[in-house]
This record gives sequence, structure tokens and C-alpha cells, in this order.
Amino acid sequence: MPRYAATSSQFHTGEISSAAAIYRLVAVEQDQTRRQHLERLAAELTKRDFIVRLLTHKGQSCLQVTNREQQALNEQVLCYPAEDASWCFWWPWQQPIGSVEELSTVVSKIMIVLRPVEGTS
Repeated sequence: MPRYAATSSQFHTGEISSAAAIYRLVAVEQDQTRRQHLERLAAELTKRDFIVRLLTHKGQSCLQVTNREQQALNEQVLCYPAEDASWCFWWPWQQPIGSVEELSTVVSKIMIVLRPVEGTS
């Protein structure tokens, strides 16, 4: 079971009522959701022979994805909700890659971006 800063029963019984505690609970839940989506993506990219590391920076998880054959070809992949609250994968320059529900499309886009250009080594 996930560990939270506070449990929902603590809110209902009045043990915790501050907005800060609610924010912490939501933040913990969001990071757990983020990590689950990133772990699913990591598994798919690993099957396609990419080097994938799950990183945490300033409390936010992300993936570092590297082309195994040309390690200079690498990029971070973020995961957070879009404006409509649906979870998406994002490039660091705030461009969406795709929905977490369209994992194969996201994997294809990442593979295109991190592919070596023919004729180079």
C-alpha cells in the first residue's frame, strides 16, 4: 500500500485539516502515478534496447533515455497532467509526446527522436 503524508481517514476524523497536508497528500499521489507511468514507458523502451534510467530531480521523477549505439543521443522524458487533467509524456521543452494511454505511439516518437542519422557513427 502506498505511503502518504496523511491518510483519508485522518482528514475525515479531523486529525488533519490544513491545506498544506492536503497538498502533500495530492503531491505524493501524483508522484506515485507519475512513477508508474514512467516505469511502464521505461519497460517498453528497454525492450527496444535503449538505456533507460528513472531519475528524481527536485522531487519530480523523469526518465533519462539514451540510444545504446550512440549515447550522445539522449533525452529526458517527463510525465505530468495536461490542461485537461489527462496524464501525458512530455519533452523537457514542454512539448507533449503523447498520452500515457497511447504508449506505443509515445515509444515510436521517442525512437524517432533518438535514432541515429544514416551515414553517421
